[in-house]
Amino acid sequence: GWFRVEQQQVGAMQSCVSDGDTLYLLTDRGLYTWQPEDTEPALMVSAEQLWDNGFSPEALLCRMGDELALLHPETRTLWQVDGQKLQPLAEYSGTALDNGSLRISAVACAGETLLIRAVPQNGRENEAQLFRWHLPTGSVEQLSLPHVVELCALDDAHALVLQQDVSAMKEVLSRIDAATGSITFEGTKTIDTRALTAEDIFTFEVKEGSEVVATGTNDSTGKITFP
Repeated sequence: GWFRVEQQQVGAMQSCVSDGDTLYLLTDRGLYTWQPEDTEPALMVSAEQLWDNGFSPEALLCRMGDELALLHPETRTLWQVDGQKLQPLAEYSGTALDNGSLRISAVACAGETLLIRAVPQNGRENEAQLFRWHLPTGSVEQLSLPHVVELCALDDAHALVLQQDVSAMKEVLSRIDAATGSITFEGTKTIDTRALTAEDIFTFEVKEGSEVVATGTNDSTGKITFP
């Protein structure tokens, strides 16, 4: 069902993530949990307990398997929530993410990789760039996937991104293999006036500029695949 949380209950919202049964809310007052049977969120860890080192509490929440983690842009560090405290997991440096030109707005963890959506400080949301941070090696690379407006984890190996190219008036949903950075385009073909049949086969092209980089077809259910 739908629910509503008021700011006076938990403070200013920063990010949230769900494991299916529980919603975790990160606010300027701390980390909260909320389950369907709860009348209001329950405080899990206060901001004072999380950030007793004096850092700003602004961070982004994500799930790493069965664990919760926070990406803290101010310290360029990924922290694991360990009971009532934070344990540092990894940090990055010397990348476009830490030169002050970008604002990190979303993260999604898939396996040992963290995907990061970052917006230019004075730019629009649809100008966001996507980065891939491989945690074991610390390497950070920018993926050639512009105009990312939404980013979310799909499973332990993949994430979903939605691109919105306003100038071309189009949206593209893509699945990313976090381990390799390879992209799978997904879509569904429909006909407004009738259902699709086995004879309704269409060809679709994905272009970078004028170059065709992928060609796909639909099946009888409308699902489009790009081999």
